[in-house]
Amino acid sequence: MSANIWAPGSEIINIDAQQTNILQAFVATDGQTIFDLTAFTYIPNAGSIAVYRNGQRLESGLDFSESTSSRITILLSLAAGERITAYGLIGSASENALAAAASAEAAALSEAAAAATAALLAGSVLPDQTGQAGQFLTTNGTALDWVELDALPDQTGNAGEFLTTNGTVASWTPLNTDANITSKGLYENASVIAADYNITAGNNASSAGPITINSGVTVTVPSGSTWTVV
Repeated sequence: MSANIWAPGSEIINIDAQQTNILQAFVATDGQTIFDLTAFTYIPNAGSIAVYRNGQRLESGLDFSESTSSRITILLSLAAGERITAYGLIGSASENALAAAASAEAAALSEAAAAATAALLAGSVLPDQTGQAGQFLTTNGTALDWVELDALPDQTGNAGEFLTTNGTVASWTPLNTDANITSKGLYENASVIAADYNITAGNNASSAGPITINSGVTVTVPSGSTWTVV
């Protein structure tokens, strides 16, 4: 049995029992579904094309549709880098040859992936890890290198303190929550009190006036304390 697959242009590719198929391979982009054939054309829905995804055969009508004589549409979600291979067939006599070709292609892809993994594990990609415990991997844009982690200083006994640096060494410094000195020469306060406020017992308070207390807002001055508005 023989059949013809029409190539783009005026020439006919004659396929016989010794030449059972012609293929075209694609590398998918993320989300790609449409693949236009340029190596051959086929007769849609006549069993004259087989399509494989990463070496696994797809089912026509379920996994892909035979859109036109020069186009196939994948009905699955494809990720970038997936391989789609289309084979033009002469019929059932080519099934074994197609399966063998697809299997060989899948094996080649697997071998390439294994080689890349082996190279990575062998250290041909990563720099040598010996003696680099606790360091992190960085790059200058060209080469990879291990660099010591600039760790925080010891946190023990430094509760409530903040981290500061002199440009060389990081250290913990107490947070001054009781500052009553300013180098700016002025203290500012709001002219409107919009929320309830309780002066701490045993403390006095002062404000630069005039001061407006919003309706419904209360300022509580404990016994023995004073609030002076200047």
